[in-house]
Amino acid sequence: MLVRYRSVYGARMPFYIFQIGVNNPPSGTGFGTVRLAQEDVAKTDPYTKIVFRNARDFYARGLMADTYHYTQAGYNEMGAVGASNVVSAGANVGTAYAPFGEWVNVPYVAGNFTAGGAMTWTVTSGQQVTYVYTVINKTMVLCFNIEGTTVGGDSEY
Repeated sequence: MLVRYRSVYGARMPFYIFQIGVNNPPSGTGFGTVRLAQEDVAKTDPYTKIVFRNARDFYARGLMADTYHYTQAGYNEMGAVGASNVVSAGANVGTAYAPFGEWVNVPYVAGNFTAGGAMTWTVTSGQQVTYVYTVINKTMVLCFNIEGTTVGGDSEY
């Protein structure tokens, strides 16, 4: 699966694994073998990360809907924890190029913050709390948080 996706989306496309749990009731070694294989892929591939490991406890916690499927509460936990870990995995990217879908930090440059006409906009490096972007397919997503800036002068509008 990894090879097929990366042949289409690029060799450095991140791959996030939600590790499988156990069947209901737990039996055999098949699920453990698959979990070990998932761990091996994540250890050997720099663009693959396991973002959720808690499903192995779902049976004991009553989060199994049937032999193989989770309850809605189980899926909700997977989504919340997995999404948080995906964001954390991408937050450490600080290079000019990041793999597909990971966040790229934009370094502070005073010239990025200007105003028109007779107006001024002053932003210091400490006021640029967040300034990151990512590209997914042909879509760029920009996320920024600029706090406590100073605006001066007269507006032309």
